[in-house]
Amino acid sequence: MNSLAIVLTNDIEEASPVALTVALHRQGFEAVSKILEDGSVAFDLGSGAEMVAVHVPSPHPDAVNMPQGPTTPPPDEIASAGAHILVAALNLDHLVGDDPEKIDLAMLQITCAVMGTTDAVAAMLGHGVYLHQAQTFVGTTVLFGELERVPVPLAVNITIGQNSAGRATLLTHGLARYGRMDLLVACTSDIDESTDFVWQMVDWLMENKLHRLVPGTLVPSNNGSEQIARGVPSPLDNGTTVIYLDLAR
Repeated sequence: MNSLAIVLTNDIEEASPVALTVALHRQGFEAVSKILEDGSVAFDLGSGAEMVAVHVPSPHPDAVNMPQGPTTPPPDEIASAGAHILVAALNLDHLVGDDPEKIDLAMLQITCAVMGTTDAVAAMLGHGVYLHQAQTFVGTTVLFGELERVPVPLAVNITIGQNSAGRATLLTHGLARYGRMDLLVACTSDIDESTDFVWQMVDWLMENKLHRLVPGTLVPSNNGSEQIARGVPSPLDNGTTVIYLDLAR
């Protein structure tokens, strides 16, 4: 399995291979640098896993147009980041096993190593939809890493949209990657309360691999009522089915 991440940085010059090797060691990886045929540098992580960090001395072309999340830096900080780094890791499953949660935790730790060698502004996993402020990204990875859990706020994202009736909806991104169905939740008039509810559901789902939410599940709401979860097509029109809940029932 191949993994990707993006780091926005203020540094136009790339870090030295020695600095990145040291940073990877600090994250617990027995990294050894090697020169590839094209002259670039890769890092052997052991067990057939390896990573590369490609420093691009120009702003990321899509960063300013990405959705804003609760931990996204201000737009002016994103726009002023003069360079970005593409982080790619190959065969992490050979190193940590084939559990996507363990693979993504390792990828986040690798990304933190890269961020430790540059003036990082923000970062995100390749499957994410919005950027996270650098300090939050690193701190969250450390916190969850100590528990040997994938950092849920970085691995799963929530965006706000509208349904056909014009009501605000919250859509999760990333749960399907971990064997759960993503959620589409029609909000009450209190967006913050609805968002808190969705994060509680996400945390519960990710807390235990036995936790599942499927069509037909009876789900309690914050107001004490219950409803039956329904399966509906994803609003992303990607052919997947998501769990629909209506908090205003």
